[in-house]
Amino acid sequence: MTDTVEKFLNRILKDCEGKRYLFRGTTESHEEINSSLYRWAKDKVVFHEKYSPFNMEKEILERAKTHFADSTSNIEMLTDLQHLQQDHGKTNLIDFSRNLYIALFFACDEEHHKEGGELILLDSANIVKKSDVVYAELQSSSDPFLIEPANTQISQKRVTFQNSVFVYPPSGYINKKDWCKIITVPTELKQLILEHLRKIHNIHTDTIYNDLIGFVANEKNYETSAVLFHQGLASSNKGEYEEAIQKYNEAVELNPNHAEFYNNRGNTKDKLGQHPEAVADYDKAIELKPNDAETYYNRGAAKYHLEQYLEAISDFNKAIELNPNNERAYSNRGISKGKLEQYQEAISDFNKAIDLNPNYANAYRNRGLANKALGRTQEADEDFKMAAQLKSDETS
Repeated sequence: MTDTVEKFLNRILKDCEGKRYLFRGTTESHEEINSSLYRWAKDKVVFHEKYSPFNMEKEILERAKTHFADSTSNIEMLTDLQHLQQDHGKTNLIDFSRNLYIALFFACDEEHHKEGGELILLDSANIVKKSDVVYAELQSSSDPFLIEPANTQISQKRVTFQNSVFVYPPSGYINKKDWCKIITVPTELKQLILEHLRKIHNIHTDTIYNDLIGFVANEKNYETSAVLFHQGLASSNKGEYEEAIQKYNEAVELNPNHAEFYNNRGNTKDKLGQHPEAVADYDKAIELKPNDAETYYNRGAAKYHLEQYLEAISDFNKAIELNPNNERAYSNRGISKGKLEQYQEAISDFNKAIDLNPNYANAYRNRGLANKALGRTQEADEDFKMAAQLKSDETS
């Protein structure tokens, strides 16, 4: 399927050759591309000659001015209101991007299992560009124009990452048939495209909404999935593994971009002996969070259970690289090496685990087994005695 994604993207890039396209992604298909203010006004049935979208916007800015510095331009206020629209801000701006992949994210992100994803290509070659919104000029013109977002303190990070540009239609909308080329995004490719964007272009929810406004909005979305995650964790701690997996499944369905959801679901599957399924979850967790030592350790343990000892050692190596003080990673790497009859190398790992944790009974026991395999009877007996003593101390 990766080849299919590449072919789809290459076709789009070919369509863009020689064009000055701006891009917009949407998960719903309509004849019009309209502003949030236009949609609100249409829903409230408040349109008439005086209350065109730009006149309504002008009134909003008159009220908003008391919350901005006196020297603030219209586009500075509008840029911030546009990004605050999740909390009721309404403007006549329409978001586009100069970055194809940003638009693709928006075409695939919401309800990616459903139909309706569109990539909208707007040829900007003949569209006028302005430096600010001047309402007196809009009375006599219906043509849309381009305007750069302002790099305000609130909006700068998002504007920069999303490579944003605004289209301003005085009427509140532009007709796609007159202005745009439309590419439908196949439903079956949406999730694969999102994975490609994350892996290759570092485009995902956290980088798209990379400002405080985005954090607040995403935190609201995170709350429900986080509750499910902690319910799953509680069930797992009580040994109710099937119930835990169900909760983790629901959390992942609501919010598929959090590595800890996959990591903990993998841990639960591993406890149920579902080792291949656990590895698949660890793979996804590592894709989302590639420098988490614990996930590499967990995947190594699951691969050990599958008797994939070389692959397990590779994961333990990475876990140790990321966290050199993890005695369990050294010990389990030693056990894996023992399975490959690399007994001397295994002993070195058990030595390191014991250096980090002198009370690590299992490390003494496993070092004893490795010494025994090498015919070192005295050393093995000493290790077994130490392991037994530490176990006895744990239960006394």
